[in-house]
Amino acid sequence: MNKGIETQEYGKLLLKGALVVDPQTGLDDKLDLLLEGERILKVGKALVDAEARELDLSKRLVIPGMVDAHVHLREPGFETRETLDTGAQAALAGGYTAVCAMPNTAPVVDNRGVAQLIRERTRLAPVHIYPIAAITFNLAGENIVEMADLAETEIAGFSDDGNCIQNATVMRNAMKYADMLNLPIVSHCQDNSLFSIGVMNESEISTRLGLTGIPTLAEDVMAARELLLAEYDNTAIHLAHVSTLRSVEMIREAKTRGVRVTAEATPHHFTLTDTEVTSFNPNFKMSPPLRSAADVAAVKAGLSDGTIDIIVTDHAPHTWEDKCREFDYAPFGIIGMETALGLAWRELLQPGVINLNQWIEQVAVIPRRIFPLPEVKLEPGGRAELTLIDPRAEWTYRVENGFSRSTNTPFDGEQFVGRPLGVIAKGRLSLVKGLL
Repeated sequence: MNKGIETQEYGKLLLKGALVVDPQTGLDDKLDLLLEGERILKVGKALVDAEARELDLSKRLVIPGMVDAHVHLREPGFETRETLDTGAQAALAGGYTAVCAMPNTAPVVDNRGVAQLIRERTRLAPVHIYPIAAITFNLAGENIVEMADLAETEIAGFSDDGNCIQNATVMRNAMKYADMLNLPIVSHCQDNSLFSIGVMNESEISTRLGLTGIPTLAEDVMAARELLLAEYDNTAIHLAHVSTLRSVEMIREAKTRGVRVTAEATPHHFTLTDTEVTSFNPNFKMSPPLRSAADVAAVKAGLSDGTIDIIVTDHAPHTWEDKCREFDYAPFGIIGMETALGLAWRELLQPGVINLNQWIEQVAVIPRRIFPLPEVKLEPGGRAELTLIDPRAEWTYRVENGFSRSTNTPFDGEQFVGRPLGVIAKGRLSLVKGLL
C-alpha cells in the first residue's frame, strides 16, 4: 500500500450498501446515503442520483464522525514533534472527523490571539480542529484566563492539562466561570506532592525495578477534590484519562448523587498494565502511568456501565531523540489516534465489554455534547460528517507507515481486526490509499 491519504471535494456523493449505525436515530441497517456538500440529502434503500459520484461500501460500516476530544498537536512551538497538518492526517487515518487540541503549546493557548491563530491555520484542514484553551495564564495555576473572550473563538473548553491546578480556590472559580459559558473544564487529576518525581505506577513492580513510583492516590485525591467542588457549587467537571479503580468508583458514586461529572478513558489505560514497564521501554511511560490489572478492569467496567463517558487517545507526540532515553528521563506520553479503533475493537467490542452502539456513543455522540461541538445525526438535513470503517479488515499497525510526525508508540507491530477507511467532513471525502 502506498502511504497517503487522498482528499477531494465531491459535490454530490452516494454511499451505497453500507451498514449504517447511529444510536441517536435508531439506524442499524444496510442503507444508502446521498450527500451534497456538508449535508445529508437522503437516507434509504436503492437510492439513485445521476449527478452523484457513487462509492460502494457494501460490507463496510458508516457511523457519525468520530471525535478525539483529547489530543496534543504541538503547534505552535513544537513542530518537530507534530504539526497541525500531520496531526490532521493522523486523525483522518484513525477515523476522526474532529479533534480537540490541548493548550500546552508555545505560546500557550491562553489568549484570543493564539486560539484564533489555530482556528485560522486549520480552516482548510480536512478535519475539524477545535482548540482547548488554558484555564490559567501560561498553565501556571494562578491567574485565570479571560474565559469569555476566549469563548468567542470557537474553543471546545478549558484545561491546564498536564499542569493540574493545585489551588482549590482557583479551580473552583474557574469551574463557575466556565459553567456560565457552557464550556467544560477538563481536569488532569494529579496531586503534585504525591506525584513528585515518579515515573511509573507505585507498586511491587516499581520497587523491584528501582523506579520511583506514582501512587494511585495522586489521581484519587485530586479526583475527589474536583467531585466535591462540582457538587458544592453545582458546576460541571470533566475528568481526563481516568486510570484508577478508586477514581472510577468515586465517579460512579458521584453520578448517583447527581454530580455533574463526565469522564474519559484512553485505549492504553484499558489495554496495558504496569507489568509492561519491566521492559524499560520508554514507550510505556505515560501520565497518568499504566496501572495494575485491577485498575484496567475497573476502567473497562466504567466504560461498560457508563461511569466513564467517552474514549479519547491523549495523543502525545515526541521526537525519537526525546523519547529514546533512559526510562527515568524520557518524557511522558504516546501517540494514539491511528490505533485507537483497533484497540477498542479488540479489547472492548470483540470480548463484549461494550456493544457497537455504546462504542459509537463514546467516540462520536457524547463527546459532542460534553465539549460542545456541532451535532451529527445520520438523517436528512443532518451534517455530512461520517466515519467509514471496514469492521472485518485484518491488519498490522506499522509505525513506519503511520501518518503522525512522531513514532512513540508501544503498539508497533500489533495485529488488529477493524480499520478506518477514511472520513467525510467539510464537504470532502478523505480515503487512506489502498484500503477501498
